[in-house]
Amino acid sequence: MSNPRAATAAWRELFATQSQLLRQFEAAGDFGELSAREYDVLLVLSEAEEGLRLGEVAARTFLPQPS
Repeated sequence: MSNPRAATAAWRELFATQSQLLRQFEAAGDFGELSAREYDVLLVLSEAEEGLRLGEVAARTFLPQPS
């Protein structure tokens, strides 16, 4: 059986690392004039073999979806 504390610690570390990397990428201008969210959506669309519905785009992006 899984250790819930270890899983929680791993999740926190993963999330903190992702946040830190996104801040560094944005500060370095790696996304150009785009936000990380805009870049992610455009990347998903460019990799799609055919058109996607909005829900499919949302399901394939790696960033939170409030907007």
